[in-house]
Amino acid sequence: MGENTIENNDFFFYNGTKCSVGEYLGAELERVYSSLGADSAERYIWRDGGWRAYAERTSGHISHLPLNIYELELSLWKRFDSDTILASELATYVKQMGYTHICPRDALEHSGADALKPFVDQMHEAGIGVILVCRFDNTTLDNEKALISYALACLDIFHADGLKISAAYLPKWLTDKSPQDRTNFFSMLSLTLRASFPTALLIAEGIDLGGENCDFDFECDLPRMRALLDYLAEDSLFRKHHHEKITLFSKDCEKTVFPISDADGRSLCNTVSGDRWQRFAASRAALAYQMTTPSKKLCFMGTELSLGGDGTIDWSALKDEAHARFQLYVAELNNLYLENSPLWQLDGRQEGFAWIESCDRERSIISYRRTDKSGRELIVVINFTPVVRENYLLGVPCSGEYEEIFNSDSEKFGGGGVLNRGTLVSSGMSQNSLPDSVRMRVPPLGATVLRRKNS
Repeated sequence: MGENTIENNDFFFYNGTKCSVGEYLGAELERVYSSLGADSAERYIWRDGGWRAYAERTSGHISHLPLNIYELELSLWKRFDSDTILASELATYVKQMGYTHICPRDALEHSGADALKPFVDQMHEAGIGVILVCRFDNTTLDNEKALISYALACLDIFHADGLKISAAYLPKWLTDKSPQDRTNFFSMLSLTLRASFPTALLIAEGIDLGGENCDFDFECDLPRMRALLDYLAEDSLFRKHHHEKITLFSKDCEKTVFPISDADGRSLCNTVSGDRWQRFAASRAALAYQMTTPSKKLCFMGTELSLGGDGTIDWSALKDEAHARFQLYVAELNNLYLENSPLWQLDGRQEGFAWIESCDRERSIISYRRTDKSGRELIVVINFTPVVRENYLLGVPCSGEYEEIFNSDSEKFGGGGVLNRGTLVSSGMSQNSLPDSVRMRVPPLGATVLRRKNS
C-alpha cells in the first residue's frame, strides 16, 4: 500500500478529533492486507469500472431501490471444476431468479484470495452485487484493529459491494465484552469503513447494537422471520390465535432486511404445518408476504426450491414437478418485486404502506396497499388458511376497474387455480374504512396482487 491508498484517508472520531485510517490501525492494516494477498490484488486487472460507477451513483438511494439478496455457501451450492465456471453458472441463475445481490458465506474459504477477485469481477459484469460475510471468527484476528483491517481489505482487495456482519462469526473475545464496548467497536468499524468506502453496504445480523444502528445501512430482522415461522408452524385452524405475529412488525422497515434463512436452524418448508399440498401452498403465501411487505429481502439457498435446511441443495429435486413449479413461482415473484416500485420505493415511509384489513383473525386473511412516490399502487391479499373465500369484499381506495396481476394459486406454480380472471369492478359500497370495494376470490393458502386498471 503506497500513496493515495486507504491508509491516507481521514475520518473524525465522535469527539471531533481527526485521524487517518493508517494512523488508527497501524501495523495491523499491513499485516492483514498481506495475509489476504494485497500484492496480487495490485496485479489483477479489474473490468468492473462500469458496475462500480453505477453503484456509486445509486449508493445514496439504496433505501429507495430494490434489494433482494441470495445468500449461499459456495462450497455447497454446486460443484464445478473451476471458480470461473461456478461464477458463470451462478450469475446466470441469480439473474434468472430475480435476485440483485449474492451473499456468499464462505467466499474466501472456498475460493481463496486470488480466485475471489475474478469471481467478483464476473458477478459485477453480469450486473450482480456481492456482499461478503465477514468471518471475524478467524483465529488470526485477535484484536479490534485486526477485525477492522480485515473488513477494509474485503472491500478494497475484492471490490465487495458490502459486508454482512453476523453474530454467528464474531470471536468469543469480542462477544465477551460489555454491550457498550461492543457498540463502540461497531461504531469505530463503520467510521473507518466509511472513510474509504462511503458507498459500501453494511448489514448487521443478530448483533445487539445497544439500540443504535452504528451507521449500518440495514439490520436483518430475525425476530420478524421467527414470528413468521412460528405462525406457519401452527395448524392452520389455530393460526387465528396468533394473528399478531404477521401484523405487528416494525414500522422502521427502511433500515431492515426481512430474511428467510436458516439463521435459527429452521427452513421454511420444514416448518410449515399441514400435508404436502398445504406446505407448498403456505410456503408460496409466506414468500409473497415477505416480498410484498416493507423491508429489503434475503433468501438462503434452497428456499427457492422448497428444500429443507440441511445445508446442501439437492438439484435432483427439480425432477419433482412440485419443486420445479415452486422454483418458477419464486422467479416470477422476485421479478414482480423488481418490476413494481410500490413494493420497494417507500419502504419504512408511512405513505408507502397501509393496512386494508389487519384484524380478520377468524379467517386469517390480511390485506394492504403498497404505494410509490408517484402514487402508483398495488393491493395485496393473503389467506393463511386452506379455505377458498368466494365473493370476499375488499375495500379499495378508488372506484373503477381492478385486475389481478399475480396469484400464488396459479396452476403453473402448483396451485389449484383459484384466480380472479377478467376485470373486478368496484361495487360502490364502502368497506374497511375505504370509500369503495370489490368482490373477489381469495385462494386457499394463497396470495393475490391487484392493481387498478389504467393507473
